[in-house]
Amino acid sequence: LLLKDYDDVLEEGLELLSRLRPDVDFVFAAEKDKKNKEGVKLADLESVYLHPYYPDSLEPLVIKAVCAARGLNASETACLPLQQLYDLGMVALYGLPLTETILSAQLRSRVVNIGTTVGDILTDLEVEMGAGDLVITGGPFQGKVVENLAQGVGKHVPGVFMLRFQVFKPYSKDPCVNCGGCVRLCPVDLWPSTISHYVEKENFAAAAAAGVERCIDCGLCSYICVARRPMLQWMKTAKKKLGIDPGIKFAAWDTETQTVSGTYASKADKAKSAAPKGGPRG
Repeated sequence: LLLKDYDDVLEEGLELLSRLRPDVDFVFAAEKDKKNKEGVKLADLESVYLHPYYPDSLEPLVIKAVCAARGLNASETACLPLQQLYDLGMVALYGLPLTETILSAQLRSRVVNIGTTVGDILTDLEVEMGAGDLVITGGPFQGKVVENLAQGVGKHVPGVFMLRFQVFKPYSKDPCVNCGGCVRLCPVDLWPSTISHYVEKENFAAAAAAGVERCIDCGLCSYICVARRPMLQWMKTAKKKLGIDPGIKFAAWDTETQTVSGTYASKADKAKSAAPKGGPRG
């Protein structure tokens, strides 16, 4: 929806961002099109076309793929979602605070007012809730369950999805059956079964030694687990206990330097990178 109907807004946002960060080079990471080999474009940016499906669409894996394709340094690279470029473009065009956002509601792109309740979005889509159904904001793997349908959506909520009752069995603390599914599926080559066992025993030092800080919270280990062990939750617990940043962070406008800056790293190694983010709002 953004590239089809709001390409002019994206280009305005890109122009503003280029003025804010003239020292940063931008590469456009886009979905690989089966029919059109070159795929979509954005302004005159150099493009890299990638497999769009989960988990390849996760920001750390997008960065890894783009850096491999263009010979870039991953520690100096960050991912800026098109949604934030759209926000910048709207501010550049109208000079007003943002009042709308674009999100995916039941896999359909929608433009909604910021603060619109989740219940109203589902009603507009004619989606009926049943007993035990869950509404999730942010995506079925990495999102959060909505506790109240009167909850409003914020500026950077990427999606609203409903998960029907008993589609997945509830999590349990049953023993691991050593099937190896989580190891085969892990996109960053961890042993989630081993790490989750350490966390379950509160052996956080062993979890750190096993590389838990490299976990990108994709949730695939929990999804594939036949024993329904809550491995993602244990991973997050370990990172919180160890003081590891749970994911990518983008800093806001720096009032002292009058620039936009940020980091892409865990607190454990303090690696720095340039990470553009929207400038002052409105």
